[in-house]
Amino acid sequence: MNELITTASELWEEISKTAQFQHREYDLNMLLEIRNRLALPMDGSMHVLLRKYNISSETLLNTVLCCVQPFTEMLNDLFAMFRRASAQQSDHNLKIQFDFNRNKEIITTDLNFFRQQVESANRLITQAVAGIPAYPFDLCQKINGIWQPDCLNDPRTMYPENIQKWLQEYKACPKWSWPDHVPDMPITGYNELDKQIEILWQILSASLWKYRNADKNEIEQGIAENEYADFWYAETDHWIGYYVEIICNLLTFFKLNPPEKHSDFADLAARKIRRIVGECPLYRVTIEEIHRAVTDILNLPFWKKRYELYSVWLCSQILKAFPQNDILFHIKDNTLSFSFSGSHIATLSSYDPPLELWAEVRTYYASPKGISRKHHIQPDYTLAIGDAYDANHSVAVVECKQYKKYSRKNFLNAAEDYAEGRPNANVFLVNYGPIPSTLKASAEVKCRDRIQFYGFVRPSKQETITFQKKLRVTVDKYYNRTYRIRLPEYPFPEKCCTIRLRWGDLPKDLDIHVIITSGVQKYHVAYNQRGSMERVPFVELKNDDQHGNGEELILIDHINSSRYDIYVHDFNGTEDISGAITVSIETYGQPKYAMSRMEPIKSGNLWHPYTIATGKIIPVNDTVLFAEINKEISPLNDN
Repeated sequence: MNELITTASELWEEISKTAQFQHREYDLNMLLEIRNRLALPMDGSMHVLLRKYNISSETLLNTVLCCVQPFTEMLNDLFAMFRRASAQQSDHNLKIQFDFNRNKEIITTDLNFFRQQVESANRLITQAVAGIPAYPFDLCQKINGIWQPDCLNDPRTMYPENIQKWLQEYKACPKWSWPDHVPDMPITGYNELDKQIEILWQILSASLWKYRNADKNEIEQGIAENEYADFWYAETDHWIGYYVEIICNLLTFFKLNPPEKHSDFADLAARKIRRIVGECPLYRVTIEEIHRAVTDILNLPFWKKRYELYSVWLCSQILKAFPQNDILFHIKDNTLSFSFSGSHIATLSSYDPPLELWAEVRTYYASPKGISRKHHIQPDYTLAIGDAYDANHSVAVVECKQYKKYSRKNFLNAAEDYAEGRPNANVFLVNYGPIPSTLKASAEVKCRDRIQFYGFVRPSKQETITFQKKLRVTVDKYYNRTYRIRLPEYPFPEKCCTIRLRWGDLPKDLDIHVIITSGVQKYHVAYNQRGSMERVPFVELKNDDQHGNGEELILIDHINSSRYDIYVHDFNGTEDISGAITVSIETYGQPKYAMSRMEPIKSGNLWHPYTIATGKIIPVNDTVLFAEINKEISPLNDN
């Protein structure tokens, strides 16, 4: 950090220059959020207010970092979408082209460069928000308790080669010195577990950074003081090396056990690590590291294009509302294009007829209210069946706003123009900032029922999930009303499988049920009748999660000629939801089919996503009354 910067006012000057904030335009919401977090008045000079309210440099840095973090989350969502698109072609270095405005240059990048930017942003954020453990050996012991290799050979021989070399170098270092780098993180190949190991690795990086940048006086003072004593004293017993070893020991499970056990262990270990880290007291790294992270993020090339990227990010959120396995991206000449002149982004093949997502489709409309629209309308995104340029074919349109402040007239004009110009479509107008809940009541009566407004649609916001849920429900209702066509069936030759139920913080207690019909005999497997893999029907529930952010597994050892009906029940009947409810059917640890639901399961109802019968997976995606199948559930054999 520059030695001349000693006050929050000076620091704000540097951050403002680096970020190139547009104070009167799109960055207004972020700047107001920074003031709100610092409990500063919404008006007045930041330099004056920072001095007047005695805001420290560290407090300002942490606040700016929190407000910048949604940008990195946006990059992660975009990267996930681009990566799925690239997987559908032989050349995985997909080109991405952004062109939403005639007056700006076309932005072209490729997946490899975008990946580098995302990794850089993630690394900087995590370095700044990661911490050092107050009680290192306590953390180590809890991780070690997840699973310990039970083998005669030294488990270190099974560590990745780079980590073996790093451990040798670490042990050869003199006291209070360390290798000049952090070893590459070990990878399991299971996403959730790898995310948690990455958090553990961030703690390792922060701890090594703290040790390397400490002088002798700081170390001696740290050992003598109660607050930091355990952190400094633990390294006299080389806890860093032990910490790396016990993390790597988790990987030996995969080398010592058959593949069919890997998925269940990875899920269990991920949940335990999440809980352990959540309970671990951490101290923040120093202000210099946070300052470097903030300024480096604000220097990333894509930070300069954050406004254009927000509109593209909304595309990723639209697609998140639908089954991910059925999204086919439209890639031409190895390029996924977001064009001002109109571009076909993807097709949702799970719908019959297929549903297409387009960007910037322009259609004729004789008398628009918006001043900028001249006999045409052009929403940001269009979901259409058939010819997207036929206004009657639109199922839904989504308009993205990043206004410096809420504009009642502009928002109403846009929504009404799109609703009248696309007579069969539901209109979703979303804004990065606020939209009053009363705005819909001001829309014209003839189109009011087809208009939805959503404010604060941004990364990690409940409003984003609510928007996705409503979009999915609207599209499904359109298909049910218009076509009433059954979803396609899928061949399923595998003899064994795992049925996995996942959900967010709410509801707290979802239960998965499977009713097995074998001739005239019926069996019921659920939380109160868990079944067994050792006897008929060879179906077993592995866990009953009752605390939200849950997961329940049902294992089927041998699929035969029986019929397997899969149901999901909200045990408490709260009808609250904080994310998608997903049921996936997996074989050998890999998902084959998945179906998500973005609306709550009403009290007294069951969601029926799938049936497995006659060697096929039959998507049902229906809601039935519990009472309708209660007569089948009640007399079932107690397994």
